[in-house]
This record gives sequence, structure tokens and C-alpha cells, in this order.
Amino acid sequence: MRRLLLSALGGLLGVGIIAGGRVMAQQPVNVTNIAYDPCSDPAKVTVFDLNEGAASGNTQLVAISGSTRIYVCSGKIQGGAAGTMYLQFGTGVACVDNADYMDIMIFASANTPPAMIQPGGAGATFYRSAVARALCIFRSTSMTVSGHIRYVQE
Repeated sequence: MRRLLLSALGGLLGVGIIAGGRVMAQQPVNVTNIAYDPCSDPAKVTVFDLNEGAASGNTQLVAISGSTRIYVCSGKIQGGAAGTMYLQFGTGVACVDNADYMDIMIFASANTPPAMIQPGGAGATFYRSAVARALCIFRSTSMTVSGHIRYVQE
């Protein structure tokens, strides 16, 4: 599994890192061979505001809806304390079953710039789920999370 490491500390930790926590993916991740990109249609994009209270472990952000997929288009994520966060897809309570970890990990500390998730290449989708999966965020330690995620579920 490839990992795209993001740093809210502004350091260079992996491919695509630009100082200040801004990330530009060179190509959409895990979106090869799709002829239709739902994130390229602004009318279909939903914005989920991240205002999650202090917690650790998995928190569900977007629920499973039948046999749809979730396409993560872009976003901004900031942690309120030192720790690691990552987005994942899965089933069960808070994505603990059939977990599919998105190729994105965020190292955060309090009062640092947020990590930006932006698509690359010609497509607009950064990552897509398997069919019938929820979108969750994992926090390694108790921390608040703020920002937003733009996604399409269809």
C-alpha cells in the first residue's frame, strides 16, 4: 500500500508536500480507469464541515447509503493537538470492519496550518471507496478536528 504523508507541521515528509501543510497530489489516488468523475460536477459535490469534539479512535463522517460509492474530492483538515489522523472507508460501527485506509496520513500538532487535500492531474477525485462503505476519520490520540471534506456519494 502506498502512503501519501501529509504534514501540518510544514515539514517535507513525503511526495507532494509543500511547506505550510499544503499538498498537491500529482495524480488522483486509487481512481484509475474510471471514465466518469463525479467530483468534476460541482452540482453533485457535498461539503461536510469537520467540527469534531475531542476524541480518539474512529468517528464516522459519512454513512453508508445502499450500494453507492464515496468519492473524496478535496478538503482541509486540522487537528487541535499533537497526533496522527487518517481518513478511511469501511463498514460496521465507525468503519471498524472491512477497513480501507485512504492513502493519506496527517501528522498534526496544535496551532499549525491545516493539511490541504487537493486533486491532481485532469481528474477531480482524490480517492474513491469500494461499494457500500462509510467514510471515517481515525485519531491516534484525543484531539479536536476542524476543516471540511468535499465529497460525492452515488
